[in-house]
Amino acid sequence: MAVFEIFKKEDEDRCVSSVALSAVCNIVDDVSPCVCVFIERGLIPRLIQLVECGDPTLRLSAVWAVKNALSKSRYNDKKEVLALIGGARLSSLLTDPVYGVQEQSLSLLRNICTADEPSIQLIFGGMTVKFLLDIIVDELGLQMKT
Repeated sequence: MAVFEIFKKEDEDRCVSSVALSAVCNIVDDVSPCVCVFIERGLIPRLIQLVECGDPTLRLSAVWAVKNALSKSRYNDKKEVLALIGGARLSSLLTDPVYGVQEQSLSLLRNICTADEPSIQLIFGGMTVKFLLDIIVDELGLQMKT
């Protein structure tokens, strides 16, 4: 839990925050019992702050951690996270100049949509079907070229 307390400090050195965030990202994977505890202790708002930062390494790790935290989460957790991120920010993450951020953002969408139809409908609150299809087609095109 000490690493989580370091992670939550907003005035921490970026290098220390990056290492703590990497640890948190691994701790909140889909099989961890810690996910619910960390969510209750403010995990998501802090991750959203880091998603918004200008540091690409912190942004990538933060999106990765959100993706991991939502892997097998409840509908209400997904809804809360999407409300905090917002459709515009999620759209910008899907088109981020850092390819890893795009990749993790697509995986985040997948983790939101895996449970049931209401979960799938969550993502259409802030994005159009055309936008999402354009992103998917672009990603498929990149994968076919490599």
